[in-house]
Amino acid sequence: MALEKVLDDIEREGELRGRLEGKIEGKLEGKIEGEMEGELKGKEQVAMRMIEEQLDADLISRVTGFSLDKIDQLRARGNVETE
Repeated sequence: MALEKVLDDIEREGELRGRLEGKIEGKLEGKIEGEMEGELKGKEQVAMRMIEEQLDADLISRVTGFSLDKIDQLRARGNVETE
C-alpha cells in the first residue's frame, strides 16, 4: 500500500512538472513572438518614414534588411508614390 502511494505521488509530481514546463514554454514562446513582432513593426515604421522622405529603395533595403519587394509592398500600403 505504501509503495502504491509513493508511486501515485511520483506520477502526480511528474504530471504537475509537465504542466508547469508546458506553461513556461508557452509563455517564453509568446514573449519571443511578441518581441519579434515588435521588432518587425519598428523596422516597418522606419522604412515608412524613409519612404515618406522619398529615399532610394536600395538605401531603405540596406538600412532595414527588407527586400525591394517588401519595400514596394510598404509603399503601396502607405499610398506613397513610387520613385
